[in-house]
Amino acid sequence: MDDIAASLNKLSLLQMVCAWTFVACYALALGGMLEARGSRRAAGIAVLAAVLFCALGENWVHGALLVTFAVAGMGLFVAMAWVLARLAGWFVHRGTPVQPAAPAPVQAKPQPIGVMLRALWRWEA
Repeated sequence: MDDIAASLNKLSLLQMVCAWTFVACYALALGGMLEARGSRRAAGIAVLAAVLFCALGENWVHGALLVTFAVAGMGLFVAMAWVLARLAGWFVHRGTPVQPAAPAPVQAKPQPIGVMLRALWRWEA
């Protein structure tokens, strides 16, 4: 781990830009904010940024480990958020009696931001 810490201390500006581009595009590719085409583009940019990050480093293995740690860290964050949400729901609903739920009103399916922006662009008053 000392070698990886030394690699982190020697990061150039270009490597930092690649690392942050990877993190942002990876989150966009996995999230539901973009439509399918946008998610594929974000995933491609994330892969390209990760490869450039590894290639620009003094030791590509340390770069690959840092990318792996970033992916694992995001996964751990999502897992912990899910667990906390489940626990909070369990504690809130633990003491309340179960009542039959009223039928939920039918709602429109949420659309990716690209579809909504295209619809707003074409909309005329």
